[in-house]
Amino acid sequence: MNEPEQYEQPVQIGVYNDGRPMYASAKHLAYQPPACHHHAPVQRTSGGAAKWIGIGVGGSVLLITVAVSAVAVAISAVALTVCLLVLRSVWRDVTKGR
Repeated sequence: MNEPEQYEQPVQIGVYNDGRPMYASAKHLAYQPPACHHHAPVQRTSGGAAKWIGIGVGGSVLLITVAVSAVAVAISAVALTVCLLVLRSVWRDVTKGR
């Protein structure tokens, strides 16, 4: 009529370095009630403006760097063209015997 009290079997959660089994304590097996879900989670927006200012500054620096590089390439191309035209003129003078 009275059933004997049943004991819970311990739950093995791992093995120690020497090979002995590791069991969860009663504290770890205690019932945890579910978290309260009737309130919406609070969204934190700390650093939002700073993030966008940083992205804007970084993008501006990148675009200025690209623009300066493009100007440097254009100046180099013009200088090379002038140099080649002068060398061609000198070569023609040398080959004509002047």
